[in-house]
Amino acid sequence: MSTDGSPAERSHRVTTADGVELQAWLATPANPRGVLLLCHGLTTDASEHGAFPALRNHAVKRGLAVARFDFRAHGRSGGSNEDLRIAGERADADAVAQLIEAELGHDIPLISLGLSFGGAAAIHTAATAPSSAGLVLWYAVVDYEVNFGEGSTVDATRLFRAAARPGEDPPWAAMPVLGTDYYFPKALLEEIRTDTTPAQLRALEIPVLGYYGSRDTFVDVRPLQTLAAERANIDVRLAWGAGHGFLLWRSWAIRRTVTWALRAAEGGAYAKP
Repeated sequence: MSTDGSPAERSHRVTTADGVELQAWLATPANPRGVLLLCHGLTTDASEHGAFPALRNHAVKRGLAVARFDFRAHGRSGGSNEDLRIAGERADADAVAQLIEAELGHDIPLISLGLSFGGAAAIHTAATAPSSAGLVLWYAVVDYEVNFGEGSTVDATRLFRAAARPGEDPPWAAMPVLGTDYYFPKALLEEIRTDTTPAQLRALEIPVLGYYGSRDTFVDVRPLQTLAAERANIDVRLAWGAGHGFLLWRSWAIRRTVTWALRAAEGGAYAKP
């Protein structure tokens, strides 16, 4: 336990398969019942505006280990905005999943949590990690073409596209992320045309829990709602009146997520939160 009462975390430097060095942290209670792997959103970091430390604190008290990390081109990790790709974020999550296995063993139940742009990495880990027991999505993108493609009807994406300044933006940039120094690279928008995230999500057999804000203008929840209508293992909940990030609903989401993750770690098939 640290001096401020939060659980102690061990700091790790992790190298991905393609050679990018990441900053990661692992908090572990005695005899953990499972582990949460937290995948943050675009332009943020492993703190996710305070949401991930708060989630870590509650989860560790309840007996879950927590791994969080800075994606490439974010926080203390290496990599550049120009080279940002979904495939790269998947490689980042793979590297941290390998850290978890090395530190906690290959049998510990893994519950991936993807937030906003980090949805693809969390879905990938849920689909590929041998000990995967559940997937949580907090206002996560699950269909990147629908959310960011040329035909997107998402309000934020339309604003991003309208704000592009050919000749002034970097030559590799397609559109800015307003309010930040980040851009969507042109190559990233090419990548989403053949992205396999929706197919990976559709094929999952483990329980999936999604929390979204009913007034979110950054992420389209409809692709996940459509899939949930077909798949009994996917449960989507709306926080009515909440926008992207649902700050006023954060404590509620944290408590419900940890309770659900514990059930998933114990093999509770499709247990409701």
